[in-house]
Order: sequence, then structure tokens, then C-alpha cells
Amino acid sequence: MQALSDEQILERYRQTQSAAERRDLVGELFQRHYQRVALWCLRWCANKEDAADLAQEVFAKVYRNLHTFEGSSKFSTWLFIVCRHHCLNAAESRRLRETSALDDALAATLRSSEPSVERRLEQQSQVAAARQLLEETLNEMERKVVLLHYCDEMPLEMVTRRLGLTNSSGAKAYMVSARRKLKSALTRWKARHGTGVLGGSHESV
Repeated sequence: MQALSDEQILERYRQTQSAAERRDLVGELFQRHYQRVALWCLRWCANKEDAADLAQEVFAKVYRNLHTFEGSSKFSTWLFIVCRHHCLNAAESRRLRETSALDDALAATLRSSEPSVERRLEQQSQVAAARQLLEETLNEMERKVVLLHYCDEMPLEMVTRRLGLTNSSGAKAYMVSARRKLKSALTRWKARHGTGVLGGSHESV
């Protein structure tokens, strides 16, 4: 089987009625192309684990749609097109699930604190207050990650590549740290200023 081309394997797949042989043929195709597909998927993910999950989804989709491959191009070309479309759709779905503005992120953080604090923030200039809080609370890399993710609406995987982050969790690690710091800073601010207006004081948090 290893001596056969991808297209010859697919031809056998179409001709055989044996379920076992079909599984073997498809398994041979997937084994040949798994590493390549995983590398393609890694371009859209922050780590190898997410890329592996995405690659499995791609192969499941390919398996369901093998009957649509007409042979007018190489199988590898068709596989790349399927992979690219699936990764694009997955990235868009993740983007839509994420909060799309910086003030929304701060509001989400505030929901775990006193509701009245959230209402006061919403009544003020949210962008100005948010930027002041970022400057006072986060380090330079955390600020960059937060601003790219929420202001530029950039998925965390793209933020990771944009900033050249090499840690295992990429931008996600900085986002987790930033949210934790913001929550702590808001708690300290409330204890220090009581009913004051966030953004009206320049004391360090």
C-alpha cells in the first residue's frame, strides 16, 4: 500500500466494498499527511495540543467528505483547502465567543466584585478609566496582550505570534495574569477610595 500514490489509494477506496479495507486505506492516507496537517493547524493555534485537536477535526471532516474529492487536483491540494477552511471557521468561532472590547473585559472582572463598582465605572469615561488602570496595574507585556486582544480584536493565538511569545501558553498566560491583577487592583481601589470615582484618582493601585 505504501507504494501507491494518494490518488491510487482513493481509487481503491471507491472500488472496494470491504469496510475493513476502507479503514486501512483511509488510515494510510491520514498517517501520510497527519504531520503536515498538524503543522498547518499550528499556524492558527497557540500550542501543539490545540493544533492536534484541530487536526483531528480536519481529518474527521475529510473522512466525511471523501466522496466529494473528484480527482481534478492532487489529494494533498484538496486536503490543504479543507484544512484552511476549517481553521478559518474555527478561528472565527473563537473570536465571536470572546469579548470584543476592553471595557467589556473590565466589566466582566467587576462582576466578581461589588455591582455598584461596575455601575460607577460604566457611568464614567470607560476607555479612559480602563487605560489608567492598565498603566497602573499591568506590566508592559500584559498591557500589550490586553490591548491587542480587546482593542484590536485579535485572537490570542495571533497575539502570541505577533509578539513572538515562546512560553507554552502564549498570550493566554499573560491574559490570565492581567485579569488576576486587575481584579486585585479593583478590590484594593474600592477599599481605599470607597465611593470615589475610578479614574478620578491617580494613587497607585
